Amino acid sequence: MLVYKVENQLQSAETIINNVLNNPSLLKKLEGSKFDFKQFVYGKELLDKVLMLQAKQELASEEHKEFSQTLDIDRKQTYQVYVKHKKIALLALRDKPDLSQSLKLNGDKTYTVDGWLEQAYVFYKNVKYISKDMEAERVDKAELIQVKVMIEALLDAKNTKLRLRKSAQEATILRDKALNQLQQWLYKFQTIAQISLQNDLPTLAALGMELES
Repeated sequence: MLVYKVENQLQSAETIINNVLNNPSLLKKLEGSKFDFKQFVYGKELLDKVLMLQAKQELASEEHKEFSQTLDIDRKQTYQVYVKHKKIALLALRDKPDLSQSLKLNGDKTYTVDGWLEQAYVFYKNVKYISKDMEAERVDKAELIQVKVMIEALLDAKNTKLRLRKSAQEATILRDKALNQLQQWLYKFQTIAQISLQNDLPTLAALGMELES
């Protein structure tokens, strides 16, 4: 479980690692501990890996978020058009109850995304059977075909959204796994540093650390 924000953890690790690698005197003061130059190079490799995976995770999450927001807008707009066409169709086909039934015009109202999309798909898929009746109500066939294309695109977009969500989840898992390795390295170093440098507060400060009480 991640207690602190990922960004804060990465900033803390980056400060400590860079301060040590860029300051030979700090390395010298740590000679008595188990953390030598090679250990900090290893820590830097862990940090760079997490930063890379963090960037990928942010990109995947943002892509999923933006796609979902656009999809929601398109759904709402298409749903409004479908409801309008459905009302007109009920009027146009009032003397053709069997056709209305086959187009799912008389069924229960379905407000879920999957429900109304499936109903709308059945309706627009059979547009050739109702185009003349709809034209009598001033809805031309071209308009119906255009909405049919929109419905098909929304159905395809459902799969795309699932794929993007899965990619974002997988990116998060990889980031968290690498972050956990970095956290373990950092915790071990901080524990040793606070013990070995407990009487050297300036060095702890230079490392970007404070002595825990």
